[in-house]
Amino acid sequence: MKRLTFIIIMMIAGAVIFSGFQCASRNITTAKVKIKNQQYNEAEESLNKELAVNPNSEEALALMADINFQQKNFKEAAKYAKKVIEVGKTPAILNQQQILINNIWVECYNAGIGYYNAFGTSKRTNLLDSALQNFKIGLELRPQMLDFYYFIGAVHELRNDKVAAVQAYTDYVNAFDKNYKFGLKNGLYTRAPRATALEKLGAPKLAMPGLTAKGDSTFSDYYVIDGKETYIFSEVIDGKMVVVGWNYDIPQNWLPNEKKIKTEINSSPIAYLAQHYYNEKQLENSLKYIKMLIDLEPDNSNAYASMIGIYQDLNKTDEAIKAIQDRIKVEPKNPMYVTQLADLYQGLQKYDESIATYQKAIEIQPNYERAIRNLAAAHKNRASVKQRAEQDKSDANKTYKIDPEKYLPDLRESAKYFAKALEFKAFQNDMMVLTELANIYQVIEDKESLKKIVRNLEAIEFTIEESKRNEYYLRMLKIYSEMGEANKATEIQKKIK
Repeated sequence: MKRLTFIIIMMIAGAVIFSGFQCASRNITTAKVKIKNQQYNEAEESLNKELAVNPNSEEALALMADINFQQKNFKEAAKYAKKVIEVGKTPAILNQQQILINNIWVECYNAGIGYYNAFGTSKRTNLLDSALQNFKIGLELRPQMLDFYYFIGAVHELRNDKVAAVQAYTDYVNAFDKNYKFGLKNGLYTRAPRATALEKLGAPKLAMPGLTAKGDSTFSDYYVIDGKETYIFSEVIDGKMVVVGWNYDIPQNWLPNEKKIKTEINSSPIAYLAQHYYNEKQLENSLKYIKMLIDLEPDNSNAYASMIGIYQDLNKTDEAIKAIQDRIKVEPKNPMYVTQLADLYQGLQKYDESIATYQKAIEIQPNYERAIRNLAAAHKNRASVKQRAEQDKSDANKTYKIDPEKYLPDLRESAKYFAKALEFKAFQNDMMVLTELANIYQVIEDKESLKKIVRNLEAIEFTIEESKRNEYYLRMLKIYSEMGEANKATEIQKKIK
């Protein structure tokens, strides 16, 4: 079960309204005295008497909101605070209620996460009920805060309520729609270079540097676009300052500190819906969400594979190619779009077209990491096709002698580009790149390069994620076995067991 993380924003200090308002009724005066003495039940009795006579008394409603907040009855606190905002006229009271609303949703956010995470260890279903209640209160107060839709969907997933989870995630996508369209219009996506965003949007009105919990640099860039307040959030990942999210058209009723909350793009609900509709055989619906994933995460190879598979099921692979070609026509010098087309060709096993298209992307941007790494894979895949063809000829005609030079040039090119990929921080400890290189060096009999790569692979053993550790050992077992390293192969077999 994935753990949720607590929000960074702290509650805002806001004093309870005890005095400063003239002509208070006897009921309100009595209530204030009781509140000071923490006699909350008696205070509520007095305030209920006042509200029976004057149901729109902003002071009585505000005090009721605060009493309930003090007692952590957040649902009632939210109800009264919203009522004050609806009927109130006194600026000081209205301001205090906005602060209270902030404090309520932050409390609900963190309490909900606490209950959710606690369920992971105890499996007590009542904890999920409490988490859901808190998230729903938070959503009621801040319906434009997308985290709440995601949290609610995550709770329903744990309860195995697929219908409710689909609804929550659909609500998420609907609420996210304006940000999605803003991203499409302005060429924003996750891991886009911040410099690219600034180039498209212009200089921000305010650029606020900061640090992550790990000490990496961040930027919050503030814009007013079409009269709407907007933040673009970036941070350093793999040594580069890249966009991690944005929030367009921020609600005017949010407090200044709320507007600055870092908003990261969360594609999990979109991926869930894509998988759900695929399982339900609703391929067009699934395809819609997969396209959203690719728009937001151009590096998502799984999304590309899924898109190609569905287009093939629908007999519409030409539509996939045309969709990306249309993007390239608009921005012919965008290496990301060119690489997307190359990835699509590779997924369709059109390796000649794929390799030629990756080369075009590299001509546009010589150090475009993704194009270089995937070009290496395309050459290796084409080599496999050629090698298989040679083997088929040999199987069909026993006198035919396999010609290694039919496929070795592609393997040499593959090794060159995989080695180039290792120069980039994003791939320097990449298990897949390293093991692919090891395999190639074995085939082309480059023993010195093979030893160096194997040393690199051995060095990263304990940096591999637990979920991928078994795959790592299986790959190492194959490498050691083919190298004739019997002792090391035996050690790996023990680790696999």
